[in-house]
Amino acid sequence: MPHHTVDRALEVALTLSNEANVFSRGKWGLLGIWGDLIERWLEEMLPEEAAARCAGRVVLAAGAVPRVDRPWFEAELLTRFDSRRDLIEANLASIHVPLFLDYKLTARFRGAHYVDGSLVGGEWLLAPTGAPECIHLSHSADPRMRAK
Repeated sequence: MPHHTVDRALEVALTLSNEANVFSRGKWGLLGIWGDLIERWLEEMLPEEAAARCAGRVVLAAGAVPRVDRPWFEAELLTRFDSRRDLIEANLASIHVPLFLDYKLTARFRGAHYVDGSLVGGEWLLAPTGAPECIHLSHSADPRMRAK
């Protein structure tokens, strides 16, 4: 990612945080509002052609919530994005921390309910076969997070 893009991403994140008074809300400043901030940040940062640029390159892990025909949590790989909006909603489904992000238990994506993929065993998911490169973002790889 070019340096100017990183600077812009930080600038947008700080602007959204300041508008939401995150820093004056105490240590739980993101509680219930983080999902909206992330969605607005993605809306601002992703180019119109984002879904096409992600085709065959981006894989998101989301935890499918149990339902009558499948009464267990199941990690799903989201690999196809029909539009920029679809890509944003897939991202929000793949990072949904119940209650914390928006006071809701799940995120809706294409009519189904999801939670963060790492909450249901998504850590074992690997890059698709033949993927030339993979950046795996995971809290479990951070020694500071494992120590807590």
